[in-house]
Amino acid sequence: MNVPDLFRYFFLPIFRPSRQIHRLYQERAMLGYSLVIYLFLGVIYTVTVQIAYVRGFGAMVDPFLKIPAEDYYFWQRFFQIPLFLTTVVVFAGTGRLLAAAFKGSGSVEKIFALCCVAMTFPMFLTMWLPETVLFLIGTYSRQIELAEQSLLRNLIDTVRQIAGIVWPMVIICIGITISEKMKWIPAAIVTVGAMIPTAALMVIFIR
Repeated sequence: MNVPDLFRYFFLPIFRPSRQIHRLYQERAMLGYSLVIYLFLGVIYTVTVQIAYVRGFGAMVDPFLKIPAEDYYFWQRFFQIPLFLTTVVVFAGTGRLLAAAFKGSGSVEKIFALCCVAMTFPMFLTMWLPETVLFLIGTYSRQIELAEQSLLRNLIDTVRQIAGIVWPMVIICIGITISEKMKWIPAAIVTVGAMIPTAALMVIFIR
C-alpha cells in the first residue's frame, strides 16, 4: 500500500473511474486501500460533528432517534464511524445477494471496496466540505433562519445532496458491471436496490 495509490483511488470517481476500478480489483490490498480511504471520511466527519457540537449547532431536522436536537451532535460523534462502516457492509451484502439473483459472478469484497471508494470523494465534496464551512463560520440560529426563508439556499442544498447520492451510485453501477460481469440494466437495479437500506440508515442516523 502506498500514498500515490491512495490518492488515485480517492479521486477514482472523477478520473477514469472504469479504468481505476479495474485496477482496484486487481490490488492485493484492495480492502486495505478502500478502508483507509473510507475511514478518512469517517474521521473528518467526526471532527466536523465535534465542531458543530462545540459551536452550539443542533440537528436541523427532528431526529428519528429519541435524542434532543440540541444534543444530537454530541452523540453522533460516537456512532459516526460505526455507522459509516455499517452502511457499506449492508450495501455490499445486499448488492451481492441481488447480483446473485441476476447470476452475477463477483464477490462481497469487491462490492464493499467499490462502495467505499465510490462514496468517499462525492460525499467529501458535496456534503462534508459545505457542512464543515457552515459549522465553522455560521451560527445555529442563523442557519435555521436561512433554511426557513431562502428558497435558493434550499434548492442548492437539495441539489448537492442529490448529487452526493447519484454520483456514487453511477460509479458503483459501473463497478458492478465489471465485478459481476453484468449488463447495465441489471447492474442499475442491483445498485438502486442495495442503496435503499443504506439510504434508510443514513436518513435515520444522520441529521
